[in-house]
Amino acid sequence: TGPIDALLSKLVNVDLADFGPGRATRTGLEHMSCFVIRRSEAHIAVLGARSSAGSLWHALETAAKRLEER
Repeated sequence: TGPIDALLSKLVNVDLADFGPGRATRTGLEHMSCFVIRRSEAHIAVLGARSSAGSLWHALETAAKRLEER
């Protein structure tokens, strides 16, 4: 498991063992609905409503910073 798995495990309810490259799912992130696409082992895409872009970015950024502090 790498940093992407650590980030996803903090933010979304996704079975990471079954979420390899090329997989996509609709899920909740914080209080928002979004799509998470696993582009590769090291890259994901998070798609959400334009009106939630700031909140999505904040959630991702905050979770990533917390993981860096560990």
